[in-house]
Amino acid sequence: MQKPRSALAERMENARPDVLIVGAGMAGSALACALRDSGLEVLLLDRRTTPLDTARGDHLQPATLELLSAWGVLPRLLAAGAEQRPGTRWFDAQGQLVLESRVDGLELKFPHFLFLNHERIADVLLQTALESPGTRLLPPCRDWNLLKRESAAGIEVSYPGGEHQIILPRVLVGADGTGSRLRSQAGIGTALHRYQHPIAVLFGRRRIPLEQAWLEVYLSHGPMVSVIPRVGGASKIGLPIKAGELSDWRGATEGELLVRMRELVPSLELESLRFAAIYPPVRVAVEHWIAGNVVLLGDACHAMHPARSMGMNACLRTADGLARRLQGLPSAAACGEVAAALQDFESGERPRLEIELEANHRAGEEMDLISGEAYEPLLARLQGVAGVAQAREALALQSAGYSPGKPG
Repeated sequence: MQKPRSALAERMENARPDVLIVGAGMAGSALACALRDSGLEVLLLDRRTTPLDTARGDHLQPATLELLSAWGVLPRLLAAGAEQRPGTRWFDAQGQLVLESRVDGLELKFPHFLFLNHERIADVLLQTALESPGTRLLPPCRDWNLLKRESAAGIEVSYPGGEHQIILPRVLVGADGTGSRLRSQAGIGTALHRYQHPIAVLFGRRRIPLEQAWLEVYLSHGPMVSVIPRVGGASKIGLPIKAGELSDWRGATEGELLVRMRELVPSLELESLRFAAIYPPVRVAVEHWIAGNVVLLGDACHAMHPARSMGMNACLRTADGLARRLQGLPSAAACGEVAAALQDFESGERPRLEIELEANHRAGEEMDLISGEAYEPLLARLQGVAGVAQAREALALQSAGYSPGKPG
């Protein structure tokens, strides 16, 4: 007798959606959100069953706020508890302010940065996307493999209950992170640059809260320390450390961590501090963003060092660029039309991003120097910017996500 089909199997018939997104994290959720009014059928697939890492990027640039407003999610981020900051401040080894870069004096639609915990941003994007009747999040899968067909690639999915499904989309999006399996199976060449020193991330709270939330960078003759505001008055502290010290940082008590931070940044007064995560920063450079109907998005094609807090913003901007190309596809687009849309996406979005990636790489290499070699050159450069109004404005516009002199 034939075994009755499960309820899951009844739903998991072979599918031919317009867009299949492998990875329902920040990049995948952003693309689905940007496509929610497109009329396209969108499926999201993920193996993850736990929340995203809360210690990852959580600051949104003014330029990014413009596209999030266009997606209709900005009020939802504010309702979820997002807060504002005016800019960034740099301090020297003695704790003296060197440069204050602020965007609240610029003529921008949103003259501020917004910050919210990483996983909460992604959740708002995903829940907004799922309001569209054409968007569906598939059950967490056990495994999947790429199916290469003559006309277009698809995937075969296996679920924990033993059910299998073949999905043959018009567009297959790899939003599955730095170690992208889809990128590998699609045969897209990749070069990885691994930085020498991992980044330690700690969560703490200042003894005396700031009147305004600032992202603060403390220069020293040792590692550079970034103090990044979190919602509710908390702080995220990041600094490069020697690989041999990983276990010491992971196992340190709150008291030991407070002593270490006081030695590194005497002017930073904290009342609490705990270890959160270790990140081995890596730069991903791919030969192509596309291969047939496969297209890469987010860290799968442009993972970067967190030195300039650019990763999430670059991800959201490129998701918007891809969504705009896909929205223009006719309902029964031929393979050639899909290929042309994806090619237009890469040729239109990649040049600017490559410039940003290179600048971010230089900043990452600078942060990777933890023995003081970068201190004097960086201090001199910041002092030079601080003394010239035009240079300060250019830096503020760049940090806001705009080309100097070209807001909006």
